[in-house]
Amino acid sequence: VYSIGDRYVEVFDTVQDHMSLLERCFDFNQIRDLVARPDFTFVYDSMCGVQGPYATRILEEVLGGKPGSCINATPRPDFGGPESA
Repeated sequence: VYSIGDRYVEVFDTVQDHMSLLERCFDFNQIRDLVARPDFTFVYDSMCGVQGPYATRILEEVLGGKPGSCINATPRPDFGGPESA
């Protein structure tokens, strides 16, 4: 928590906050089991939008997706520009 004049600002991990909600909606253990199967692969394209860090953290780090399963996961102000289409 930071104070700026008479105001207080709390900085929190938005990915963790979002993941906590998703864990209440979905069975992460079943998803982990699916992702761990040798006959299952996936690719998630974040399209250079804000969801990239969320997808990488949740799908690859937490659920065990192979590194690189989340593509275009670095947010860009122009969403990758016209050449990304």
